[in-house]
Amino acid sequence: MEIRPNEVLWTVDVGVAGLEKVVRLPAGELELTEAQLQAARSDIIAYLLECLKVDINGNSVEAEAGALEPVYASGPTGQKYISYARQHFQFPSTAEVKRVQLSSALFFTVIRNHQAAVIVSWRGVQKVYNKYGPYQLDLTFARLNPTILGTAVEFILWGMHHIFVGYDHIAFLMALLLAAQRLRDMVRVVTSFTVAHSITLLLAALDLIRLPGAMTESLIAA
Repeated sequence: MEIRPNEVLWTVDVGVAGLEKVVRLPAGELELTEAQLQAARSDIIAYLLECLKVDINGNSVEAEAGALEPVYASGPTGQKYISYARQHFQFPSTAEVKRVQLSSALFFTVIRNHQAAVIVSWRGVQKVYNKYGPYQLDLTFARLNPTILGTAVEFILWGMHHIFVGYDHIAFLMALLLAAQRLRDMVRVVTSFTVAHSITLLLAALDLIRLPGAMTESLIAA
């Protein structure tokens, strides 16, 4: 995938062996000719567009289908066959592309853990995402090419979102603040809560501590 100032170009390589399971092809992988592949182009594009979605700057964008190309491989005897179908899509944008959200559900009806390698290129920076099964990617240039400051800001924003949508956090913190009578006490309570919560999140993320969910929820409620 190449992200340009006013468009997103997504080149999708799909194995013919997989396509056979979701699209009716006139021949099998080893016998399929380029003419037969092109004859099935409309069905292949329809399936891909059903599974692949792109939003640019928060707006859904309709794809413009480009060329369908065969990608050849050589068998054990040296015989060449069409191993992949390469379909080009263009997603135009009237405004400068600042955020790209994409989702894929390829082969979800036939296999739950389909593996995909998503290669994203943006302003000369390239990154590979390995995904399994249906996936979603939320891309900005800052996430693709993070700086220390940018990463810190993103974590702060996510932390603020986590607190404001977690009403149990707010209720618990307010209960603690009721016991604080001075500003200094309030600062201590808020700081202690933040540090303790960060430590527990870190221990859980590193899988150093694992507690049963039922017991944890019961203790929180108590």
